[in-house]
Amino acid sequence: MEQSKNTDNSTKALYPSPKTIIYDNHKSTLHYGPDDDSVYNQMIRKVNETLSRNLSSGHPSLDKFQRVAVGAIRYPAPDGSFPAHIDHCCSWVYLLSLGCSANFIVKGPEMTDKHVFEFHSGDVFCFDASTQAAILHGVQNIRIGSCPEELAQAFETLRHHRFGVQCRVKEYDDRNAETATGTNQNA
Repeated sequence: MEQSKNTDNSTKALYPSPKTIIYDNHKSTLHYGPDDDSVYNQMIRKVNETLSRNLSSGHPSLDKFQRVAVGAIRYPAPDGSFPAHIDHCCSWVYLLSLGCSANFIVKGPEMTDKHVFEFHSGDVFCFDASTQAAILHGVQNIRIGSCPEELAQAFETLRHHRFGVQCRVKEYDDRNAETATGTNQNA
């Protein structure tokens, strides 16, 4: 995790809340193209391979994508939470959990009830973040003492935190590619 050296981790908040990580370029988001050799692109490709093997052909192919926007949020254990919400972004989200486990909420439009599951360190949750998909999701709380010991020894901050690393993936669209290059006169 490329965290800024300028982040103040010394002062404890009265009411701990999730914190967006600010990177050395003073931005909360990193951007990658489809050909960049980043750990995020590698993760996305591995998840896509797994999805391709296990899902029916009715699902969209995410093998090609235009860009990836990466952000991370640090949640303190045990009180870190994020209200359940629906994204309104025309992208897919690959959410990687690092550190302590989160009790994660998800509910799709065809589900009658919310489902809460333990989102362990190293797990990835992939979903359509569009308004049409209407995937309700959020973090209920963080499970204290749930970080794998070897990881906690290597990165002490993970012993008491969960990092949610979010990769927003914009699907490749031939129409968008033509518009970007100016070859589509009807766009």
